[in-house]
Amino acid sequence: TGFVGLALAAAGAAEVVLTDEFIALAAHNAASMPADVARRVAVRRGVWGDAAEDADEEPPFDLVVGAELTPIRSAHADLVAELATRLARGTTALLTAAPCGVASSDGDCCRCATHAFLRAVATRSDLEVRAIDRDVPLVLGEDGVAGLDRTFDDGLDVIWVVELVAAKERR
Repeated sequence: TGFVGLALAAAGAAEVVLTDEFIALAAHNAASMPADVARRVAVRRGVWGDAAEDADEEPPFDLVVGAELTPIRSAHADLVAELATRLARGTTALLTAAPCGVASSDGDCCRCATHAFLRAVATRSDLEVRAIDRDVPLVLGEDGVAGLDRTFDDGLDVIWVVELVAAKERR
């Protein structure tokens, strides 16, 4: 939990806010970082769909990142609503997603969670997909495990990176 945010902090991001519904693991992971990194990381409870309650109290984020968020189909509506709130002030989101395993002639399918998420985004007039980088290679760790959550090998060799922004009419 928090891997991408912690990697950005380790790479020099001035301030990182990790959000998770269950913050104990994110807080533990942040505290496990070197002190110069850990002091630039804040951990907050975040539940998708609750952004409207606190969005006006926070400065806009420069970038919203997320990894392995789209497999939870039942949460797509809340995730998309959260992203719309967070991106409304000009922020960009970069999300990783599992590549579609069922190709069709038009590049879409009805069965994969990634396309289900993209269809949920398409229902919103306030969000747009700026880009999808398909087949981004994963980097294998020294132990040969691939995947952003290095506690398991999800069997993927590549991921998709989806870039979302507020729709042009709201900018």
